[in-house]
Amino acid sequence: MRPVLAGAILLGLAGCLPGNAVETTTLNVADRNVVVTGPPGFCIDPSATRAGRESAFVLLGNCAAIAGVPGIRQPELRALLAATIAPGGAPGVVSEALPELSAFFRSPAGRAALSRSRRAETVSIVESFSRDGVLYIHARDRSEALAPGMTDDYWRAYFELDGRIVSASVLGFRAAPPGKEHSLATLRAFESRMRARNPVRDGAGQAPSGGST
Repeated sequence: MRPVLAGAILLGLAGCLPGNAVETTTLNVADRNVVVTGPPGFCIDPSATRAGRESAFVLLGNCAAIAGVPGIRQPELRALLAATIAPGGAPGVVSEALPELSAFFRSPAGRAALSRSRRAETVSIVESFSRDGVLYIHARDRSEALAPGMTDDYWRAYFELDGRIVSASVLGFRAAPPGKEHSLATLRAFESRMRARNPVRDGAGQAPSGGST
């Protein structure tokens, strides 16, 4: 496993349930070079978000719950979303290593990296596949949940933004467990929206002509 990839995936997840915060749908992180945004109805929870100069952890939840305004738009899926951003090094570090990365997550070291308790024996890989430069993983983690009432399994995507490694996750609740297709669709919407808001930049660090900013 390449050191830069290993370092990024070891950042892991941390956070808490959203509540009593200002409604925010986008956030600039990683020295303002990466925009984090979720599908409609998901807002950023600032109380559970940690952003530094080069890396960040961002948690998104139901906008109505976060803003404390029941009447505003709510997401179709009852879930939390999480994004972790880490330095990536040279362009293509994820897309060029998808087979290697997929194999890594099935190893003890990789399953430990996916575990909230950092214990490989708590994690099993349900399935994984890659598409369009993104690795998708459906995993089950028997460690203590990120928040009370959450399911053991989750979907996660690994991809690149502006030379950084991003992991995006969908975490469901036991009271209304999301099905595979709905969870995966939400994850792909999350990943697609972030890629759309973060266009590929040229060597000078400028977005190509016609790209959004």
